[in-house]
Amino acid sequence: MGHGGTTTTALTAIAMLALAGCTGPTPPQTIETVTVTATPRPSPAPTAVETFTPPPNLYVPDGDYAIVLGDGATQEDAALVAAFIEFAIDPSTVPDGLTFAADGVQLGIMDRVFATRDPSELTSRSAWRIGTSDDLLFERTGPYSALEPVRSWVTQRDLDDEVPFVTGAFEVNVGTHHGCPYAIDGVPAGMGTARQVWLVSIGEYVSCAGGWFAIDLFVVDGAVAAVTVELGSP
Repeated sequence: MGHGGTTTTALTAIAMLALAGCTGPTPPQTIETVTVTATPRPSPAPTAVETFTPPPNLYVPDGDYAIVLGDGATQEDAALVAAFIEFAIDPSTVPDGLTFAADGVQLGIMDRVFATRDPSELTSRSAWRIGTSDDLLFERTGPYSALEPVRSWVTQRDLDDEVPFVTGAFEVNVGTHHGCPYAIDGVPAGMGTARQVWLVSIGEYVSCAGGWFAIDLFVVDGAVAAVTVELGSP
């Protein structure tokens, strides 16, 4: 399996290891059942499956990813997140299951909007870069992009000898949330009634100082009207 092959699959890490013939840590004795999506590419729609909760330190091979449903999330939310992940990996075309608002998409950091892009612009990676080197946020300077953390988490994860397991796992949640380890004051202007679907990197070695990020998709009438990014801050 892998991003370079003919199929990219969104599964829990346990299912991935079974398909890949890999071995990993023994699942915990207390098994919690969750619903995740399995998304072979190309595919008309994600297929919901039930499986075990993966131990947080279980390895997900580069090019593959796992989606676990968190607070308030539905299978439809997971399907939207899967489509956004595919788009982040290759934004040259908008996949089925992802629709951008026709009157423009706000791009922001936390609750602050930096730009509004026409959907036709969003197939260019450069259109997603917001902020400048004068913007110091999360103890780093801009520009920032909602696509790059997602793409890197799936396709460019670097193994560290001191960190034997690195995951490409995401959790999808619905509603407002805090950053890591900071507060987020509200949502972008006009998004107060939108459905806030957010994906966050998860794993035993994810921390505010390394690996943590969240991407918020604000959905209005079935279309993504705003996308914001939050990064971890040491």
